Amino acid sequence: MSFSTPKRKRHMQQPNLNQDIIPEILKRLPVKSLLQFRCVSKDWRDLISSPEFVKLHLHFQSKKDNKVMTYSRLNWFISLTSLFSITENKQSSFRKFITYDRSIFTPEDGFEFLGSCNGLFCFRAKPYRIIIWNPSSKGNIKRIPDVWKSGYMGIFGFGYDEHNDDYKVVYAYCANYGDENVVMVYNFTHGSWKRSERGLSTTGFVNPRIAVFVSGSLNWCNNNFQGSDWNWNIISFNLTTETAKAIALPRHEHGVAICISESRGLLFAGFHHKRQMEVWVMNEYGVQGSWTKLVRISNLPFHHPLPRGVENTAYMDICNARLAIAHVFENGDILIKVGHQLKLHRPNAKGGKNFNICYAHGYMVTSYVETLVSPAMIGP
Repeated sequence: MSFSTPKRKRHMQQPNLNQDIIPEILKRLPVKSLLQFRCVSKDWRDLISSPEFVKLHLHFQSKKDNKVMTYSRLNWFISLTSLFSITENKQSSFRKFITYDRSIFTPEDGFEFLGSCNGLFCFRAKPYRIIIWNPSSKGNIKRIPDVWKSGYMGIFGFGYDEHNDDYKVVYAYCANYGDENVVMVYNFTHGSWKRSERGLSTTGFVNPRIAVFVSGSLNWCNNNFQGSDWNWNIISFNLTTETAKAIALPRHEHGVAICISESRGLLFAGFHHKRQMEVWVMNEYGVQGSWTKLVRISNLPFHHPLPRGVENTAYMDICNARLAIAHVFENGDILIKVGHQLKLHRPNAKGGKNFNICYAHGYMVTSYVETLVSPAMIGP
């Protein structure tokens, strides 16, 4: 049985139906398609460009396993960013595989990677400035002044303060021969640098120099002297309160060389020694009891030394440059950087099979999500 509907009534209902459904459909599409669909009509252009839809698309895409980014500095003045897609192969026992998308020269002579967040990359560029850039959207670049102090060992971070809807750049360094920690924060809303009076409250060696952004906080590993020994923890800098706290690492069986990473909004830690690595996840950020061991990976090609104390810190950059967690998938598969290869470890596969994906450039690799967030949308 069919019911007839007056044409006028059907015509009146159609716009309301489209307004509800269209954003839900569009949020599932990649950035490249959305940029093309802005040409469909003025209404679509206004919708796709609106801050509300940009956030809706970001929230949906950030939960997906989609891309990784490698970054390499070809020389002191030229750097290269390469993007890879993580796709599904329905006809293969290896469901996930990596495909090369494209390589892009970092714009405006950007030569040092300082962090990434919500699809935005932060680079130091010459002469004496910092740029914010989204490689998925063409054109817009945000420029801010650099406050880097020549001759000082510094650490950096870039992230999003959700409470104040603001992006921030953090630069911290030791002054007065190591007796004073100086923390500088750039606030895009106000368009200026300011010194954080609370500092990082840490002593010792901090690695990596570039922070890992998770749940509104920047995270570094910190090797500090306690009692008669050196111990590792995580220094977390909250971008809303601009305060720091220590997060304890889990009790692990292996590892003096430590790496941390972010995937799908979660914090992961890897502890590697000799030819093995333990991988842990913090299921609830900041809660010590939520650390959960995922897997121990064996038969890795690198043998890491086992020094104690300060000597251990000298090996951290070497170890993390050669072996690091690139991405952890929802099903437990782990993509790791091994030398100049990306290796997919599949703990749930029969026989523990895995495969390698070689890439030509890149000494650093990180998870990446393509978004519509434009540098022009942040700050004044």
